[in-house]
Amino acid sequence: MDTPGDTGGEVVTVTLAPALDVDLAVDGLVPEHKLTAVEHHRDPGGGGVNVARGLVRLGVACRAVVAVGGATGDELTALLRGEGVAVDAVHVPGVTRESVSLRDRLDGTQYRVVVEPPPVGDEDRLVEEVLELVGTPRAVIVAGMQPPDARPDLSRRLLERWPGTLRVFDGPPPALDEVVRGEVDLVKPSRRELGRLVGRRLTGRHDIAEAATEVLARGRVGALVVSLGADGAALFPRHGAPVWFDAPPVDRVRSTVGCGDAMVAGIVSALVAGKDLVDAVRAGVAAGTATALTPGTALFDPDTAARLAALVPVGPTSPS
Repeated sequence: MDTPGDTGGEVVTVTLAPALDVDLAVDGLVPEHKLTAVEHHRDPGGGGVNVARGLVRLGVACRAVVAVGGATGDELTALLRGEGVAVDAVHVPGVTRESVSLRDRLDGTQYRVVVEPPPVGDEDRLVEEVLELVGTPRAVIVAGMQPPDARPDLSRRLLERWPGTLRVFDGPPPALDEVVRGEVDLVKPSRRELGRLVGRRLTGRHDIAEAATEVLARGRVGALVVSLGADGAALFPRHGAPVWFDAPPVDRVRSTVGCGDAMVAGIVSALVAGKDLVDAVRAGVAAGTATALTPGTALFDPDTAARLAALVPVGPTSPS
C-alpha cells in the first residue's frame, strides 16, 4: 500500500474495479481476416479513474485511490500519474482487467468488450486500506463497477464513512441499488440504470420523473442526476423541482466511452468551485458532450467543454 499524504481539502476518487482501456481502430471490420490496427491507444480507465482524469483537465487537484493488481495495474497507475493525477494504490489479488474498444473507421461503428474485474480477496482489508488512504477529503467520488465477490453494499458502506463531505456515487447495480437506500449527496444513474432500479423501461420525461421520485423516497440521497445520452440530463433534487438539460448541438459524435464519467467530473468541479446544482449539471452535460466529440477512449478538451457549457439549454421544470 502506498503511503497516504496530507488529505486536507482534497478531492478524492475511489475506483474499486479500474480497467486499462485499450482502443483499437481498423479500416473495415471483416470476419476471419487478420486486421491491422491503424490506431492503438492505451489509457487508464474505470469510473473513478476517468472522473479523476477529467477533474485534473478542469484544473481541480485530485487524488485517485485505485484497487489494482498485476502488470496491467502497474501500467494503469503509471499512465494515470503521467496525466498529472496523484495515485494511491491498494493492491488486490489477480490482474487488473482490460476494456477493449474496437472502432471501424469506414462506417463509424464501435464495439466495446469489458472484462470482469478480478476478485477483491479480503474485503475487510480493502475497506481499511481505502479509508486510510482517502482520509478526510473535501469531496469523495466512488465510481465504477465493484469486484464480483464484493458484498453489494460495499460502496454504500464506504460512502457513509465520510459524513460532512461532498459524497458522489456513479456506478451500476447491484451497488447502485444499495447506495440509493443510504445517505449520499449525489447519485448519477443513466436512464437505463434508473429503469433497472424501478423494474421498468423509461421512455418519456414523465416516466423518468416518476422513477426518480420513487428512488429518492428509498433513502436519503440529496439529488439524482440522470444522464440521458444525446438527450442531455435531468436533475432531481430531494427538495425542489426537477430541471431538464438538453445536450448542446454538435456536428458528430465520435465515441460515447467515458461520457458519463466526464459528466461527473464536470459536476464535481463546479460544486467544489461553489456553483449551485443547476450550474454544476450544466457543466457536467458540457463535459460529457465534449467527450463524445473525441475518438475512442479519449476524454474531453477542456476549452471545448467550457465553450459548450454556454450552449446547454435548460428545459422546463415539469416533465412533458
